[in-house]
Amino acid sequence: MASIVFHRASGWVDRWRAYRILVDGVDVAKLKRNQSVTIDVTAQEHVLQAQVDWCSSPVLVVDLSKGGQIDVDVENPHSAWSLSRVTVETPNEYLRLTLRD
Repeated sequence: MASIVFHRASGWVDRWRAYRILVDGVDVAKLKRNQSVTIDVTAQEHVLQAQVDWCSSPVLVVDLSKGGQIDVDVENPHSAWSLSRVTVETPNEYLRLTLRD
């Protein structure tokens, strides 16, 4: 068995919106501001993604074949000024998933 802990900080952008967390294409959790959520998964490779409305993060592939736990930060890295451009031009880069060290 393995687990993935998703963390979301208190960013200003999207402060009232929950992000949907997908593991292997399946919606497994909603992540609100200042929240963490732990998802238990099988010990194998998994594809992670976060979504909000029609926008998402690029997929992040993680190898948990040895089990254990990983921590992933979920954030919107954009300023309020660039949001309208990002949602139209690169909606699949609206959010970012980052593995914690």
